[in-house]
Amino acid sequence: MKANKNKRCGILTCVHRLALFMKDTERIFDAKERRIEIEKGYLSLLHAIFEAINRVSKEQQKVPVEVVLFENYHHISQLLKVLKIEYLSKIQGQAQKEYDTNLSLYVNVKLANPIEKISEFFEGVKQALPTTARPEEVGFQIKYSRNTLKGLIKQYNLKDIRKSLEHVITKIEKHLCEEEGLYPVVCEAYCKTIIRQITEYQQLMRKCYPDSGLAFEFRPEDISRIVEDRTAAMTPKHRRTSSAAQLHL
Repeated sequence: MKANKNKRCGILTCVHRLALFMKDTERIFDAKERRIEIEKGYLSLLHAIFEAINRVSKEQQKVPVEVVLFENYHHISQLLKVLKIEYLSKIQGQAQKEYDTNLSLYVNVKLANPIEKISEFFEGVKQALPTTARPEEVGFQIKYSRNTLKGLIKQYNLKDIRKSLEHVITKIEKHLCEEEGLYPVVCEAYCKTIIRQITEYQQLMRKCYPDSGLAFEFRPEDISRIVEDRTAAMTPKHRRTSSAAQLHL
């Protein structure tokens, strides 16, 4: 199978055909009839399709590799959960792991961080903490001084954060196919990642810069509201019944 370089990759044809083949086979054959041969055949097909997914994800050029991987492995994982074939439980776990891993990579590595400079600052603070007698002494280093942090905070107002978040949410919508229905899931995962960072940095700020009066111009609930509003505005395009939801026998 060759990758279509002009469109979103989405769910590969071979993955769709696998789902149809397995569902038809389960309906046609008796529960005990030739089960060993059938299930071994399923396993061989799955291994071949895993190889195809990995190859096509690298050949296509429209979306990040991770998107092709987590969408297709999600589809396979859901299919195998519905079929409930004990012999395939291990490979179902492999598909689920690939989905989880690549979704995490996409959200945490491939998508822009709306507070990138603040993140770099506090990641440096975390590394500097073990070298000081007290947390407050981190600020004695020029690059982690109170004034440096104050200047960074001024660069990130709520208006700019909103603009950055909306840009990322729009990018997610463009990357994902409609049929798998993962758009809200990815947006929520991204939102949680940013909120987790902000919460951690707020704690570090209280610990390392006590009584400084410094605070971000945005709160975790602001991030949540912006992402939810933007996701809701884009969701109508993704309201078709997802292919995963159509897998039930």
